[in-house]
Amino acid sequence: MGNNITKDMQFSLNYTRTFGTHDISAMAMYQATNPSYEWMTGFREFMINSLPVLNAGNDLKQNNGGTEGSSLVMALIGRVNYAYANKYMIEGVLRYDGSSTFAPDKRWGTFPSVSIGWRISEESFFKENISFISNFKLRASYGVVGDQGGFSPFQYLEGYYYPSGKYLFTENVTTIGLSSSGIANPDLTWFESKIANIGFELSILNGLFTAEFDMFRRDRSGLMARRNLTLPTSFGTELPEENLNSDMTRGFELVLGHNNTIGDFTYGVKSNATITRSRNKYVERAPDSNKYTNWRNNSNDRNKDLTWGYTMIGQFRDYEEILNSPVQDSNGNKSLLPGDFKYKDLNGDNIIDDNDVSVIGLGNTPFIYFGLNLTAAWKGFDVNVLFQGAGGHKIQLGSAFYQSFMNEGNSNGMAIWIERSHRVDSKDPASEWIIGKLPPVRKAGFANNEKVNSYYLLDADYLRLKNLEIGYTVPKGLTSKIGVDKIRVFFNGSNLLTFTKGWLMKNIDPENNNSNAWYYPQAKMYNFGLSLSF
Repeated sequence: MGNNITKDMQFSLNYTRTFGTHDISAMAMYQATNPSYEWMTGFREFMINSLPVLNAGNDLKQNNGGTEGSSLVMALIGRVNYAYANKYMIEGVLRYDGSSTFAPDKRWGTFPSVSIGWRISEESFFKENISFISNFKLRASYGVVGDQGGFSPFQYLEGYYYPSGKYLFTENVTTIGLSSSGIANPDLTWFESKIANIGFELSILNGLFTAEFDMFRRDRSGLMARRNLTLPTSFGTELPEENLNSDMTRGFELVLGHNNTIGDFTYGVKSNATITRSRNKYVERAPDSNKYTNWRNNSNDRNKDLTWGYTMIGQFRDYEEILNSPVQDSNGNKSLLPGDFKYKDLNGDNIIDDNDVSVIGLGNTPFIYFGLNLTAAWKGFDVNVLFQGAGGHKIQLGSAFYQSFMNEGNSNGMAIWIERSHRVDSKDPASEWIIGKLPPVRKAGFANNEKVNSYYLLDADYLRLKNLEIGYTVPKGLTSKIGVDKIRVFFNGSNLLTFTKGWLMKNIDPENNNSNAWYYPQAKMYNFGLSLSF
């Protein structure tokens, strides 16, 4: 049994006033969040099933447990807005945040932000010379945000974990132990995100064409890490977490629109695209012993979300090619078969090993998202179509795909392995090899083909018809005769079509990065409906 309770408090004062062409508003707020929890468990083995009373249970076969905890986050927030003549706008925000996660002298942080806007289209020189542009606004912002996500609370306290393990000193008698909570760090505090944005809004011919553009950058500092130092085993514990690491994310977003009416036909087009990339700025790590390991392992000033693996340059065609190729199975290539993957010997030492691993592609997080929304209406008919997609990412196939018969043949193989390499006659070991799209199968898999490699790293770019709705609204002149204000019939569907690249991608939902496809697949849904308004 247990309880989870969160207490939220929020109080605010607001002020708004207009003085001629001046508009002023202000807000002051206090808010606090206090989550707490407690739970308790207990059981005994009942000797008499008809008497399920805890006190009637077996003293030697029992267990119990419980814990409790709470935290508190508070904030004082102030905001001021000022606008002049609907042309110049400025907003300032100041946050003073506190968290019980940190030591008392590190608990509070001050986080300011400011944003400005200028509607150039309201200037007389603009209206008189570029009148076809009905709205053009420049905007920019900069702010600092504090975050405590990912921090374990109360690391500034010295003490012990209790209970921590059980120890048996005499028969049937256990003693509850305790352990050190480790080295305390009273300097741990908020990590900060410094966020900058600049962009514009544009409307031509009263909304016939519209555009929005934003370019942004976020720099985070004080991310959590432990110092990488060599410590003797007699030290007895590990170093505490500190605000050490930093990273950066930047990108841009573009939205384009077009709306128009031609007689009884009205239509609209709106598209959007967002491109972002993240990179490490500083990552705490131990120094390397040579240039290779520094190149291989040092992620400082390097883009995130990269995949390292072996470069697949083809499949072995016959045994002669296997015997004359670099050793890649640590056994003179004796375990290889025609159709197995052939990897590139990057360093030219005639051995395929970890020294031949390199960046073979991006990771599984898209760095570009895009969408397209189409609408149209004509004499009671209406259509709404939404496409969405993503690109610039990869999916590395997992064991459920490259192990054709998992559990040593006790489960069903996937249909894609019909495309495997195999002998013409499976019962004749001397028959000719047919080289397929996939390597030959083994009962328990084959580690050499299962290495992270470029063949199993699939382009996961996709475009999906996410939603489609078609409707018809019966003319009001007809519905009024039966006492109904509005009748609309419609059809809509979700996830109707998905376009991807490559024959292997048809087995994977590109919106899910679980490479083994161990998830409920996207469902196609079809709906027919009738809506009435009286």
